[in-house]
Amino acid sequence: MEFHKLSFILVIFVTLVTLLSLNFLPTSQYLIAETDRSALLAFKNAINSPLGALSSWNESSHCSNWTGITCSRRHPGRVTTLSLQSMSLLGPISPYIGNLSFLKIVSLYDNHFTGQIPQDIGRLLRLQVLWLSSNKLTGNIPKNITSCTELENFSLVNNELVGEIPTELGSLSKLQKLNLSENLLAGTIPVSLSNLSALDSLYLSSNNLHGYIPSELSKLSRLEIFQISGNNLSGNVPPQLFNNSLINVFAVSYNKLGGSIPHYIGTTLQNLQYLYLSGNHFHGLLPNSISNISSLSEVSVPQNQFSGPVPGCFARSHFS
Repeated sequence: MEFHKLSFILVIFVTLVTLLSLNFLPTSQYLIAETDRSALLAFKNAINSPLGALSSWNESSHCSNWTGITCSRRHPGRVTTLSLQSMSLLGPISPYIGNLSFLKIVSLYDNHFTGQIPQDIGRLLRLQVLWLSSNKLTGNIPKNITSCTELENFSLVNNELVGEIPTELGSLSKLQKLNLSENLLAGTIPVSLSNLSALDSLYLSSNNLHGYIPSELSKLSRLEIFQISGNNLSGNVPPQLFNNSLINVFAVSYNKLGGSIPHYIGTTLQNLQYLYLSGNHFHGLLPNSISNISSLSEVSVPQNQFSGPVPGCFARSHFS
């Protein structure tokens, strides 16, 4: 009798396991999807939406139908995109955002988010794009953002962030675009940023950065945009930086930089379109080789100590 009872229990157990594996009993999946839904509602409850942009976020509809939400096709109910830019949203970014573990894109730029960037964002291991630009975020850049190892595009431009640029950012091996401009960041440019081998755009302008430009940044062989204007950087521009043939924007204006401009830049910077050197302590000649750069469209060099004749190329470029 006991044997038959045990056999019956075993059969039931195996049947349940089989049904779960075939998704005939999607209880686990349902509960996980509810975690995403609950996290979104907690995110909504933490902010104000004066334009009613989040009115579709309610209990009567599936979250895949909510404004700014995209869900996974393979995993229904799992949120992959949170896109709420330019909606006049007010308030803090809820730490519950860290529960949206399938997120790949977070786009919250051009709102009025306040407070600190929640540490919980570091739990988003699938995150590829994080745009928090043009808000009123304060505090430091979370160091654990480097747990988001899939991150490719990271922008915090135009906020009120303080502290130093975390050296840990140098471990984001897939990062292609980094924009930390227009904040209150201090300290030096971390040498570790030279480890970002996939980086094509580096924006650090309009902060309170000081010290030297690390020569190691010349290792960024894919760099196309180098924008560090409006800081307190000093010393010379490492000549190796002028060897990167992919650079099309080279902007170091309004710092305390000195030295001369290498005579060969017209040979090495063949894709240069914008050259901004204003408001520094550069001296010597402006290289005639600049005339070799056919793509050049704008040059700005005033408030320096240059001497000698102006290269002829400035007649066809926008020179100031």
